[in-house]
Amino acid sequence: ERPVGVAIMSVASGAQVPVAMTGCIVNVANADDGTDIDAGDWLTTNANTVGGTVSAQSIAAESGATAAIYDTVIGYAVGDIGKGATGLMMIQPQTITRPNAS
Repeated sequence: ERPVGVAIMSVASGAQVPVAMTGCIVNVANADDGTDIDAGDWLTTNANTVGGTVSAQSIAAESGATAAIYDTVIGYAVGDIGKGATGLMMIQPQTITRPNAS
């Protein structure tokens, strides 16, 4: 499964919900209370039980022989988002391939 947008309100599982799509700016929460998110960082959905949370996704090449594919990228940070804080995200879902450094 890959995200296509962000639900703009909470609803029961299986219920219809309005969805903010590509180009919309929404409030999100940094799921990591130990790491800041910088403006421009790609953001990915996560398995946090608190809805509306995102994590920064590094796309820099790393050592190893295998590239990594991230298909849960939902957008990028419009401004800095502090540890465990909220901030703005531009919705731009896409698949990003991180190259290897070998």
